Amino acid sequence: QEVEFLSSSITQLKVVQTKYVEAKDCLDVLNKSNEGDWDAPLHAS
Repeated sequence: QEVEFLSSSITQLKVVQTKYVEAKDCLDVLNKSNEGDWDAPLHAS
């Protein structure tokens, strides 16, 4: 029973890891597409 629980946990972690990597890749794409779009600084100088 404990082995089943551990196997299930590992499977869930792999799914989460995959989703994390996909989300990170999406953010990288968004960040690259937004480069150069800001004309004004983000903070007051």
